[in-house]
Amino acid sequence: MERSRIREYFNFTRKERNGIIALLGLLFLVWFLPEFLPDNPGFDPAELESFKKGIASLAEKQEGIPKNKDDTSSHSYKMNSSYGGQGRNYYPAGPEAQQFPFDPNLLTAEGWKKLGLRDKTIGTIQRYLAKGGRFLKAEDLSKIYGMSTKDYERLYPYVRIENKAKEKMEAPSAKMRKFESGKITKVKIININEADTSDWIALPGIGSKLANRIINFRNKLGGFYSSDQVAETFGLADSVFQKIRERLSCPPTELRKLNINTADFDEFRAHPYIGYRLANAFLQYRRQHGEFKNIGDLQQVMLLDEKTYRKLEHYILVEAVHE
Repeated sequence: MERSRIREYFNFTRKERNGIIALLGLLFLVWFLPEFLPDNPGFDPAELESFKKGIASLAEKQEGIPKNKDDTSSHSYKMNSSYGGQGRNYYPAGPEAQQFPFDPNLLTAEGWKKLGLRDKTIGTIQRYLAKGGRFLKAEDLSKIYGMSTKDYERLYPYVRIENKAKEKMEAPSAKMRKFESGKITKVKIININEADTSDWIALPGIGSKLANRIINFRNKLGGFYSSDQVAETFGLADSVFQKIRERLSCPPTELRKLNINTADFDEFRAHPYIGYRLANAFLQYRRQHGEFKNIGDLQQVMLLDEKTYRKLEHYILVEAVHE
C-alpha cells in the first residue's frame, strides 16, 4: 500500500514530463552560458590614473585664464550647482557678461542676457515670475534651477529689490487690502458654512470642482465647526489652503448631529469621519452593550482613535430610544 502511494506520487503526465525537461534544459543553459561568453577585460588602474591627471590638468587651465571686470566668463567653464541637489555639471559660459544694479523681479530677458546668463536659466526665471513667484532677497537667486555658484556670487552684490515686490508677498493677515484698477478694496471674508459655489471660486486657487467638493464635504459632515476642516477636502493642496485661510471665518453654528443610538449602518457610513469599519464597530458595540449612555462611551469602541473621537464629538447626539 505504501509503495503504491510512492509510485503514484512520482507518476507524471506527459505535459508535466515535458515541463520538467524544459526546466532542466533552461537550468543547464544558465549554468554553462558564462563559459561561452567573452572574458571581462576587468578594471585597469592605469586608465583611471590617466583620467584623473586629465581632469587635474583641465582644472589648472581653467584657474589660469585671466579675468577682468567687464568679462568674467567669456572663455571659462562654469560649474552648475543646481538648486535642490541635482548635481554639478560643466557648461560653456554665455556671451560677454556685464555687471550693473538690477531688480530680479523687474529685469527683462534682455537684461538677464546682458548679465551673462544662459537662455535656459533665463527661461526658468521668466516662468517662475510668470507663475507669481517673487524674489524677496538676494539669496533667493540661488534657488533658481540652473543658476551656477559663480553666477550667483558674481550677481549677488548687484541685486536691488524694491519694497513693492516684498509687499506683494505679504500674507493676507498682514495686508488685508489690495489694489484693483487703481482702487483700494477690502479682501472679502466668507462664512464657510454659508458660502456658495461663487463665493469659493472667488478665492485664489479655488476652481469650480474644488468649490463643489468643499460644499459636498460640508454637507456630508453636517457643517463645519472650524476653518481648519476645509483643509481636509479631497484634492485641496495645503499651499492653496494657506493662501485662503485668512479669508475664512467660522462663526458658531448649529451642526447636523447623528443620534448614535438610532442611526443605522448607512447613516453611520455616510459620515466622513466614520466610514465602513467604524460603522460596523458602532453597531456591534450597540448590540453587545446596549445603548450608548453618553458621548464618552464612544471611547470604548476599540477602532476609534483619540483624534477621530475629538472630531466626532461635535457631530454625535446621544438620546435614549423610547419604546
